[in-house]
Amino acid sequence: YWRPCFLPADNGEGDCGDGVLWGQRVVDQITSNGHYWPDAIGYRNELNPTAENAAQYQRYRATLRAAVYTGIVAYGSFGVGRPDWPEYATIPTDADALELHEYFGRTVAGSPDLALRHVEAIRRGLLPASLPLFIGECGADRCGDGMDGRGWRDKLTPEQMAAQLAIY
Repeated sequence: YWRPCFLPADNGEGDCGDGVLWGQRVVDQITSNGHYWPDAIGYRNELNPTAENAAQYQRYRATLRAAVYTGIVAYGSFGVGRPDWPEYATIPTDADALELHEYFGRTVAGSPDLALRHVEAIRRGLLPASLPLFIGECGADRCGDGMDGRGWRDKLTPEQMAAQLAIY
């Protein structure tokens, strides 16, 4: 799985203004360095779940397919707690997969646990149980928990992080 972030001329963060252009940048990055095509490729990092981003995902995926990529193109990635319940309606019904960020670290300072929301989304009928799911980020990060550290090593022992990953 490859999450194309921090590419030249577009860091891949947030909403996508042009799915074709973003797709071409991703194709260029893979082919220019002689890299192999990964089994799955992500779309953006922490975009908003909107109809416009869904349309740009479709254009992005079509660009990758035109470059003979046949693997999974995951829609997302969505920051912790996103999509919110009504926003699941913006996920393309033909998405290859979905990528979420689900941090258990939200519970460190007593805030509500937003990890494993995909389980509740499936229970509510907002997300098909058959849709492949990638957890692009998890653990303990800077997720509004009141702690200044960034990354699990600032908050958890290796054993605690391993326990969180085992839950997934």
